[in-house]
Amino acid sequence: MRRLSVDSAVVFLTLLIIAPVAGGQTHLHITTGYGDMEQVMTVLENILTEFQKDYPELTYDIEYIGGGHLVGQIPVRTAAGLAPDIVFLWSFDFANLARQGFFLPLDSYLRTDLEDVYFPGLVDDGRVNGQLFGLPLYGGPAGINYNVDHFHSAGIAPLSAQDTWDDFVSKAKALTRDQDGDGVVDRFGFVWYSFVLRDWITWVWRNGGDIFNADRTEFLLHEPKAADALQWLADLTHVHAVTPPYTILWGSPWTYFNNETASMYPSGAWDMRRLNEQPFPNDVAPFPRAAVDRTAAEAYFVAVHAHTRYPELAAKLVEFMATSDFAQRQFYTLGNGIPFIIDAAVEYFLRPDADWNRLAYIEPLQHGTTRVMPYPANWDQVQAILRATYHQQLWSGAQPATTVGLEIKPTIDALIQDF
Repeated sequence: MRRLSVDSAVVFLTLLIIAPVAGGQTHLHITTGYGDMEQVMTVLENILTEFQKDYPELTYDIEYIGGGHLVGQIPVRTAAGLAPDIVFLWSFDFANLARQGFFLPLDSYLRTDLEDVYFPGLVDDGRVNGQLFGLPLYGGPAGINYNVDHFHSAGIAPLSAQDTWDDFVSKAKALTRDQDGDGVVDRFGFVWYSFVLRDWITWVWRNGGDIFNADRTEFLLHEPKAADALQWLADLTHVHAVTPPYTILWGSPWTYFNNETASMYPSGAWDMRRLNEQPFPNDVAPFPRAAVDRTAAEAYFVAVHAHTRYPELAAKLVEFMATSDFAQRQFYTLGNGIPFIIDAAVEYFLRPDADWNRLAYIEPLQHGTTRVMPYPANWDQVQAILRATYHQQLWSGAQPATTVGLEIKPTIDALIQDF
């Protein structure tokens, strides 16, 4: 039975397992909010119906609530004794709530061969402080979308993993055009999104730098390898003139790629519909080679609340959703990423009839070189400072990367050490 309540789309699902009903049954109240309402609810109904074949005592209903309200309400509902039992969250919200103790450690409840069925390293993305609090369902790494016609008309080879960063700049220069001769660039070689740190951290990692130390208690973007990568990005605008001004990068830069006024735009497997729906030929390529083979990834997690009254049953449902072929096939229809189970990804994603280079997303997963952003304590505050400061000082060209990093380091260090 469906119970519908519609707001705007949000980035979470939550399943609330409530009190057992008569006859020994356990009722699942399913609250969902991410993606197209009808499609998501149908997928969940299909998965739960299949799960009921082995657990017929389960019943459920589905409620759709938008606007991101329940993410903020999880602490409130927990305090009131009305906590959800199973929660679906994108990585930033998952890490934040896991660190605060809202999720159940799952290591003792799940199958022991998870490392064999997942792509390398992805199970570890569900660990916080050494404990497994969730399983990634789908997502994938970043890549660089590019306009095939622009490369062809410029007479340059497509992007490849063999390109150096200098090669990348050279190609971006060849693609940048003043097409009407008025002295103003009207097609840029490259555009990128400065507002979301995940969208530029790959350059830092590939240059050997990092945003935090291993235990996320020290800010490191002021160090040479990290600062050099950030300065390189800023120089694409202020030195090489192949990227639009910083005000565009903060806003909606993808519209430049969509409107063919930029030839390259970095996105990820979570945004595959862009590749499938563009009215012009486009493809995806890996980032240019560098000192470290590392690519940012996004992941959608499923976790069990720490206060669940049914830890074993909830964990079995989490495992079913994350690892069963049936559930993976259902989730893949949502179009939000690649299945993280190897067999499912090969069968449903890596198709021989694909009209764009899906290996650009699969190979980082196969090699175990993907990484989810390392969200530290007080991430919301940290992110707000990083966004505003780098926007106003580095991407604008007002200050060099090293100066910006050193200026905010004491503030960021104090925040991330405050548990």
